[in-house]
Amino acid sequence: MAETLARNRRLRHAEPSQPRMVESPNWLFTCLVCGEPITFDEPLMTWTQGNEVKVAHCRCMPRPPGRAKEQ
Repeated sequence: MAETLARNRRLRHAEPSQPRMVESPNWLFTCLVCGEPITFDEPLMTWTQGNEVKVAHCRCMPRPPGRAKEQ
């Protein structure tokens, strides 16, 4: 019962940029590049910067800083 109440509180207080779990049950992460939700069945990539783990869609692959856009 306590777990259900805690879960409901988290859902009510979700950040606006994050879909609520009841609205998007397949949602796992938000893409750092495009800002769209990443679902469990989409390929994703991760990398680290300092102590942070970054997540993005494979199709949104960010370029390393200083690298020019490929023609």
